[in-house]
Amino acid sequence: MQNSLITMRGISSTLTFAFLFVVSIAYAQPSSDLSSAEAGKCYAKCLIQDQYETVTEQVLVKAKASN
Repeated sequence: MQNSLITMRGISSTLTFAFLFVVSIAYAQPSSDLSSAEAGKCYAKCLIQDQYETVTEQVLVKAKASN
């Protein structure tokens, strides 16, 4: 009885490991939403939306000449 219990634990552990391995491989596959990707270029999937801000500022190009 004890030998069959050890064997069942071994089988259970092996199946658990195999399941986690297969799930991790399936999860790591790239998604197909990069259909416009070009070969040889690097792409990243951004998880945060772009944030834009309009700023108006005055820039002094040349100081006023004093006479």
